[in-house]
Amino acid sequence: INLLTLGVTITAILGLFNLSMFTWSNILISLFSFYVLNILGNWMTLHRYYSHKSFEFKNEYLKWFFTFLAILSGRGSPLGWSYLHRKHHRYSDTDKDPHSPKIMGTWYVQLFGYSFSKIDPRFAGTLLKTYHVAWHRYYYWIYLPIIIGSLFVLPFNLALAIFWAPIAIVFHFEGFINTWTHDW
Repeated sequence: INLLTLGVTITAILGLFNLSMFTWSNILISLFSFYVLNILGNWMTLHRYYSHKSFEFKNEYLKWFFTFLAILSGRGSPLGWSYLHRKHHRYSDTDKDPHSPKIMGTWYVQLFGYSFSKIDPRFAGTLLKTYHVAWHRYYYWIYLPIIIGSLFVLPFNLALAIFWAPIAIVFHFEGFINTWTHDW
């Protein structure tokens, strides 16, 4: 079970009971943050760049910036995400697929995502020869202080709007897209 995402989701849901959360500015901040974390961090950086190498960043600063957005999206390290995605493409909808709703069940994929204990070098590529190994190993030690620290640095409503709600939505949106594209 992805306890971190479950905790973020529960906190986001509890935050929804706070009626002061529902202001136009908080809603717009949440939508913008969801877009940045999901589209730029998750889809563009983790999916298109790290998993498929479909483009190159013009400079290292841009690559670091978008990798940081990818880490903030809460979907795991670039190494772990691209490993699972490449393995998924290789074994789509078979017993070896790490997140097939047809094999694991829709609700399992939607609620818990997927995990792994060991990375097979055949699917990790050159990322195993870079700093990404350390980022993967210490992902939660990088991610947790940022996400939990947001509650101490920002007002609760703002932390909820910028991080907690968008991260929970990214997780469930990715599960929905995965389920939808496999089942329908």
